[in-house]
This record gives sequence, structure tokens and C-alpha cells, in this order.
Amino acid sequence: MIIVNSILGLPWLVASTVPCIMHITAMSEKDRLGITTKIQETRLTGFFTHVLVLCSIAALSVIKLIPLPVLYGVFLFMGLVALPAQQFWQRFLLFFQQPAKIASTPYTDNLEMRRIHLYTVVQLVMFGLLYAVKNYKTISIGFPLFILLCIPVRLFLLPKIFTKDELTLLDGTPEEIEKWLFKNDPEGTAKDASGTAKTGQDEHVAQNGLSMPKFEEEEAEKEDVQEA
Repeated sequence: MIIVNSILGLPWLVASTVPCIMHITAMSEKDRLGITTKIQETRLTGFFTHVLVLCSIAALSVIKLIPLPVLYGVFLFMGLVALPAQQFWQRFLLFFQQPAKIASTPYTDNLEMRRIHLYTVVQLVMFGLLYAVKNYKTISIGFPLFILLCIPVRLFLLPKIFTKDELTLLDGTPEEIEKWLFKNDPEGTAKDASGTAKTGQDEHVAQNGLSMPKFEEEEAEKEDVQEA
């Protein structure tokens, strides 16, 4: 797959989720507030990583001396470091947060909390099902099949439970969410239930390296042209 993608100029794929997230985090540049402003795109880091994996074959006798709990600890650390950036984890924490402490995001600003919780519960049920299949030896061989079944669930079942707008805010790409915000609240002037101006749009745009049009500047330019 890597050879084919290299020939076609496509991104390399890694089946392991945690190293992928860690790699993106390591290659990202953040401002003083911890918001990602840029991600360096390169194939060299992935290439050298796999070269080191290949070289590890020659050191198997030494690797066997490493206690297994140490390896589990490394993977646990990698998972915990990447966890706070996952929307699923952020939405899971909403079950235990006070309303006043909830961070402003596109979905918390524009959706009812019960709908957000319902989507999270659906994901928890799917996660529990996959975990049970993986750990039940009799049917564990069918684990990849259950992974594939998540696709029709997302494409055909969830749209019957949630609206298109809800799925866009809860499960859309940064670009899709940006378009939704631009269409429904282009100037970010909408208010939440407490009457406070929303900031989720600005945070989403900043975190994902996107940009929203400057309406005030555009209007000023139009007025200048008309006056001229």
C-alpha cells in the first residue's frame, strides 16, 4: 500500500491510530494558548520511522529483555497524551461538567445538550459492542467485520436519529463545520441560552487553521468603491 501510494503521490497510511495522532501532534505548531496554527507536512518522518522499525528486527534479542509492563506503559502514555484532543472524549466529559464550565464549541453553542449526550451514548454503545467482540474469543475473529459495520450505521442509521445539521457539527470535517458556521452564523453574532455571544466559531476556526471572511472589512471596501 505504501509503495502504491508513493507512486501515485498519495499520503502514506498507518493502521495504528495512536501513532498517527502522535505524529500529527509532534509535527504541529501551536501558539502560546496551545491552539494549533500550522501542521508541517512531510514524508521523511514516516519514512525514517519505518526504517527504524525495520532495523528493530536485528535487535530482537535485546528487545525481548524489555519487560512487557514497560511497553504497555508506553502505549498507555501515548494514548493518554492524545486523548484530550479527541472530540469523543470531550463530549464524554460533558456528562460530568457543570453547565457554566462547559467550553464553547460549535456543537455546544448550536445544539441541545441532550442531543449531544444522545450521540455520545450511541458511540459508547458501539464502542462497548466492539470491545465485547474483541474480547469474546468465540467471535473475536469477526472483529474486522464489526468495524466495517460501523460504516453503514453512520451512513444509514444515524441520519434517521439525527438531523443533517447535528451530524455536521458532531461528526463533520473542519471544512464542513466551517461552511455550516458561515451559512448559519456568518458573523458569529448568535447568542447562547444565557445571552452570551458565541465564541465556538472563533475557536473552531483557530484550532483547525481555517479562516472566516472579514465582513466588516468587505463592507468598508464596498463603501469605498461606491464613494469613488
